[in-house]
Amino acid sequence: MAFENYNKAIDLEPELSPAYTSRGLSHLAEGRYESAIADMDLAIELNPDSASTYISRGVSHEAVGNLEAAL
Repeated sequence: MAFENYNKAIDLEPELSPAYTSRGLSHLAEGRYESAIADMDLAIELNPDSASTYISRGVSHEAVGNLEAAL
């Protein structure tokens, strides 16, 4: 249900970076790391000042073994 709610929020407000971050965190929690990275990339594009989003993206990259990108 969380994904459905985040998708609705994004549909209503496509530039709402926290919605992408939250959806990315949900992907991360479920082991869908590539989807998490994609959402974090979008969130960072919209709000490059969110340190927590960079950290979450790094964790996702680490999970797929891309340590250079994680740094």
